[in-house]
Amino acid sequence: MNRVVDVAVLDEVQLLADRSRGWAFTRALLGLPARTLHVCGDPAALPLLERLCAEAGERSWAFWNLTSCGRMAAIGVLFRLDMSNGVLIVLIARR
Repeated sequence: MNRVVDVAVLDEVQLLADRSRGWAFTRALLGLPARTLHVCGDPAALPLLERLCAEAGERSWAFWNLTSCGRMAAIGVLFRLDMSNGVLIVLIARR
């Protein structure tokens, strides 16, 4: 994507630390052509974000406006299935 956009959102940023998917999040974080980038995820990822941006020469992280917000809806198990065959099903419902 080469077109500059006003706003981009990078969700689940804690996946930067994931061995198999971290490269994709790093590429998006440092390469998205956006005037404003909203980064969402686990607050524990903040030190990694700061270090990654500093090492890449990206100084704009110093101007981040950090906002913490709670989960809008509770997460719970609605029912359980026999997953002995190795299949994983994830269902997310908003009420």
